[in-house]
Amino acid sequence: MNKALASGEIGAITDRQLRDRVAAGKPICHDDGTPWEAGDFFDCFIGAISPPKALQVPEFDASAESERIRVEFTRAVANQNIGKVAALFAMFQCSDLDVEAANAAEQVLLCHETFTRKEHAAKAWNALRQWTGSRATAA
Repeated sequence: MNKALASGEIGAITDRQLRDRVAAGKPICHDDGTPWEAGDFFDCFIGAISPPKALQVPEFDASAESERIRVEFTRAVANQNIGKVAALFAMFQCSDLDVEAANAAEQVLLCHETFTRKEHAAKAWNALRQWTGSRATAA
């Protein structure tokens, strides 16, 4: 299928939904642009080769992400003209943070700790956006 996507010759597909999905597909290619072959998928699965750079997900930089949300939180606190504890309480009230994520956000935003889990950072960003109504985004 990857070769067919790369060549643009997908053959006769009678199911319209499948044909549309295949037509919208993109081949997986090496960084030099050559399409992966069957063995490349297996080699990637076992770790013999890395995925193409275009498909690699950047690693979570906990320190940088923690600092970014602290800066946005501090800016929001100043805009609201309230204290950090009151702001944190308001942020938690208007969000659906679970206890574990709320504790992590509290440690990061008030105690200058660092997120240890990416999902906690994402949940904290979502809570901050809900509270401020902003479009602040995580990295």
